[in-house]
Amino acid sequence: MKVANKVLYGGLALALLPLLCAAFIIATQATNVGSELIEQRAKEQLISLRESKKTQVVDYFENIKHQITTYSDNHMIVSAMKAFQNTYKQLPIANNDQIKQVEAYYNNEFGKTYMDKNNGVSAPTKAMLSGLSKQTLYSQYQYIANNPNPLGSKHLLDNPNDNSSYAAAHNQFHSNIRQYLESFGYYDIFLVDSETGLILYSAYKELDYMTSLKTGPYKDSGIGQAFKEANKMTHADEHYLTDFSPYTPSYEGAASFIASPIFDGTKKIGVLIFQMPVDRINNLMTNNQKWKKSGLGESGEIYIVGQDKLLRSESRFLLEDANGYYKALEKTNIPTKTLEKIKARETSLGLQPVHTAAANHALNGETGFKSILDYRNVPVLSAYAPLTIMGLNWAILAEIDRAEAVATA
Repeated sequence: MKVANKVLYGGLALALLPLLCAAFIIATQATNVGSELIEQRAKEQLISLRESKKTQVVDYFENIKHQITTYSDNHMIVSAMKAFQNTYKQLPIANNDQIKQVEAYYNNEFGKTYMDKNNGVSAPTKAMLSGLSKQTLYSQYQYIANNPNPLGSKHLLDNPNDNSSYAAAHNQFHSNIRQYLESFGYYDIFLVDSETGLILYSAYKELDYMTSLKTGPYKDSGIGQAFKEANKMTHADEHYLTDFSPYTPSYEGAASFIASPIFDGTKKIGVLIFQMPVDRINNLMTNNQKWKKSGLGESGEIYIVGQDKLLRSESRFLLEDANGYYKALEKTNIPTKTLEKIKARETSLGLQPVHTAAANHALNGETGFKSILDYRNVPVLSAYAPLTIMGLNWAILAEIDRAEAVATA
């Protein structure tokens, strides 16, 4: 190569080098600025979605509070409470054959479903049956063990036709209460006697039916706590809500209860209790599983975390891709037993632990926005805030995978 050409090419190289460096710097800065702008837009959107959902959740629970205080003061409920109190005393006691059939139901139908949902762990049927009166066993025979409807549909029976005055009262009131339960999506509705704590009526007829919340096997559970607090109240418009916790008659699934006293004039005669509608809460939090339409893209979700740092609403990833969700959790520090329970019950509610920085800040009463690792150990953008519901201190988080949020940068 001629010397002149070498000089020319060398000069061009020297001239282009600063331009290339400048272009690289400008491109890097532009990408960074683009990423910041996109992250800022994602932040604003997540905060907006979080606040909108927070308002919806608060309004939803306010509506439930209004429903139970109104229903506990309803003339039909007062009449039903009095009718069940009067007719229960006239119920016959279970004979030996009926007792054996109830025990068989506990150990077989209930026991099998319990084992399936709890990884082969046996149901504590001996403790559940311990101390039950023969009148309770008679009622459980008529409305559960001898009920022709399958497990999960015991609420369809109006009258067992045993010619008892209690059955006549049940036939009179049950269809109306069942319709109310189905209209508002409650898991169960209970009428409990103030003096004895007996669950004199249950719409759904699980194994808490006709047991005492003062002395029976569930007195220390969530429903027992709800009864105890509501039974202290002196006004019909008062109420008490328990947080979600495992409940044995519901196969240790997470259950929450809201209760309000029932008055006949100035005399307190009972307590009305609703078992909270888990499906309705999940539909609210997931927008009926329409995350994309609500602005959450391919990986965004809004969820609630309780004070115990467990989910109070369902994980999007379990609902959309259960196997992918399980594989992601296997790479985290989640206990094996917990993961197996999630798989067996096909739910993350009350089981999935959330020990993230955002959840911790929110449960400490802080509101903010962070880039964190979520409960799958995936980098996400998280808008978090405290959520106070009738004395319960929860956290609400709106999140989206960081990779998706900044993909267009």
